[in-house]
Amino acid sequence: MPRPLRLDPPGTWHHVMNRGARRQTVFLDRRDHVNFLELLGDVENRFGVEVHLFCLVGNHFHALVRSRDGRISEAMKFVSERFTRWFNDRHGFDGPIFRSRFHSETVSDDAHHRWLFRYIHRNARDAGWLGPLAAFPWSSLGGYLNVETGFPSVSWLRTDFFLELFDHDRARMLKFLSDDASRPDAANEPPPQPTSAFETSDDSLTGWVIGHALDQWGLTMAEMLQAPRGTCSEARMAVALVLVDRLCVRTSMVASELTLAGPSSCRSLLKRARKRSEASPEFTRAVQELTERTRPLTELAA
Repeated sequence: MPRPLRLDPPGTWHHVMNRGARRQTVFLDRRDHVNFLELLGDVENRFGVEVHLFCLVGNHFHALVRSRDGRISEAMKFVSERFTRWFNDRHGFDGPIFRSRFHSETVSDDAHHRWLFRYIHRNARDAGWLGPLAAFPWSSLGGYLNVETGFPSVSWLRTDFFLELFDHDRARMLKFLSDDASRPDAANEPPPQPTSAFETSDDSLTGWVIGHALDQWGLTMAEMLQAPRGTCSEARMAVALVLVDRLCVRTSMVASELTLAGPSSCRSLLKRARKRSEASPEFTRAVQELTERTRPLTELAA
């Protein structure tokens, strides 16, 4: 059965999103985030697609874009294909990293725009971010509030529409963002869109911890998963300990992310890791360091 045509008349607004194949993490570290944003920032020059909002969260992303020339499919194909090739070359993988072509929903009124401004930026909480939302380094909110977040310039971000929508009142923006979305006076706003397939819980935690472990041990994802002994095995045991013992992530989820046979294999890995902790002060210190790196998540799960 042929895929339905994507409606994209010139000037259409789209809420676009995609997530990793098999719910696996697609943004493992800073370089992955930065590369994706550089590609996203190139779509206006290449395809006339303006980027107004974005948030990258572990295994998925959201963006609000306006397609001036009706080329949204070309733009998102460019981002997906270029990022996939770069990601696979860097991490030693092959094949698709996103589960399908991107999903999109058209946006047609100001109430829907306002709702998306809140919804997309609040996705930072899926990554376990406990600080101010404006300081989250992988969303567009810092660009609106002139907050230094530590990632490269997003001068390509189109802020004019939402600044106008909020009367150039950044304090009003922040208040709207922090207000309860279920408050009675929100009745005139559209209900949440059917994006539950893109919302995360345990899978966000696993990607966050794995990314820190790769950085701590100086590994690629492929190296950690494919090599059974030595440094790679140590990193994998530490990840399992932090996720299960500190963050209470399900063993089935950890087994899936670490490509183990199933929950029983994860429990066996944990048993070896706990014995290693008892016998090796060096390994214990490494686990403590990984725990400290992911301290905000530990506090969130407590």
